[in-house]
Amino acid sequence: MMMPDLPPPVACDPWNDTCPRGQKCKPNDKDGWQAVCADIDADPAGIGEACESSELASFDDCPDGTMCFGFNEGPDSLRCTPMCEGTPEAPSCADVCSGCLSSKAGFRSLPGPLQPARRRLPPGLGCVAYVFEPRFFCFPPQDGIGAGEPCPNPLSCQSGTACLPANMLPSCAGESCCTPVCDLTQPDPCDAAYPGTACAAWPTVNPDFHAECLPPEQGLCMAAP
Repeated sequence: MMMPDLPPPVACDPWNDTCPRGQKCKPNDKDGWQAVCADIDADPAGIGEACESSELASFDDCPDGTMCFGFNEGPDSLRCTPMCEGTPEAPSCADVCSGCLSSKAGFRSLPGPLQPARRRLPPGLGCVAYVFEPRFFCFPPQDGIGAGEPCPNPLSCQSGTACLPANMLPSCAGESCCTPVCDLTQPDPCDAAYPGTACAAWPTVNPDFHAECLPPEQGLCMAAP
């Protein structure tokens, strides 16, 4: 007996989910990099929890408003990640400590906050610090620039370090350099890692600094007083 043809997936807009009840609008790479209506798992994993579906598949085991995502770094890195809200021109996140990442099918939230002192990073991913916001995100590890070396942007530093302006460091050959993140409650490791630095309180020079996104014990290796 011939099986009947299944109806084609229904395209949708991730910014304005009009899918039927019981379905969600989900970007995927199976239908030409578009978003389609997909059934919501009857017993989904929670936000930030590990998910088991293939990344960017047409169906996943994550709740409404999220997708299974892990930068294609393997199944161990997959987490149920919230989609961004707002508009393509002004994307936003319900969690102030998260940020938005552009994709071919729209925008999705980055997994955050992911402070190394509070939450274990998924395997295969490193922690990137945006110092003056502050926000901490998972990203695939790069070759990475080490402590004391010039950094063009936060993504260029090795995991465990952050890109900081040269005027906050004892020596830096560029406008900014990578410097280690440190724990204010532990013995100071900074001078050994970056000579001339000491573990100091995180800089809060930005008037829009979100203190709730920063663990109270977390500091940066900066020019020693």
